[in-house]
Amino acid sequence: MPEKMPETPNVPTPAGEPRWRRAEIIVVWGLAVLLLVALAWLWAQQRGWFGSGAGETFTPESRLKTPVEVNSASAADLQHVRGIGEKRARDIILMRDEMIHLQRVKKDKSVGWRNTDDFIESVRSIPGFSAEIENELRRNVTARPLSR
Repeated sequence: MPEKMPETPNVPTPAGEPRWRRAEIIVVWGLAVLLLVALAWLWAQQRGWFGSGAGETFTPESRLKTPVEVNSASAADLQHVRGIGEKRARDIILMRDEMIHLQRVKKDKSVGWRNTDDFIESVRSIPGFSAEIENELRRNVTARPLSR
């Protein structure tokens, strides 16, 4: 029986390259292919090929055709109004929740902003609301009190 030689990583292969070098090349190519597949998947998801996509993107075409009811709107709904981004929507919702809580403590029969003017008066305290954003709110927002 022929004697078996111990296997070492630096033993040249028939191609003339050490085995560790071939393994390194295979790993690098595998990672490159994985990166390309991940980028292709993200690109396809962004284009909406996998259902909802990477997230909502707000373009002028995607803006709401009906006014947003601010007493019950989510942050995503509020962001459809031009001039309201993620931070302002979050600030409006925090302001609304605090106001509704205080109205419930007072045992008011209805909670929330009473009308659009009441809402606009309240959001003026949030930094960055200009006259242009105020006009946009008047056109694209409604406010009706919620019953308890």
